Amino acid sequence: MARQIADATQSLSSAGDPLASHHGPADQPRSPYAAYLDSPMAACHVIAETAELASTTGRLAACWAS
Repeated sequence: MARQIADATQSLSSAGDPLASHHGPADQPRSPYAAYLDSPMAACHVIAETAELASTTGRLAACWAS
């Protein structure tokens, strides 16, 4: 169980990557979606979807391990 929690934690910590990939090192927009993804609502949606994916992955890993 601890391994699944560690895996889920790592997946959740990566949730910001899809958001950050639309900005350059000096926070300049890299894509036309950057302004949209800067909104709190969009950021929450991306993080929620990533959390759901991490949860599903953890459940599948637990099933495969048993």
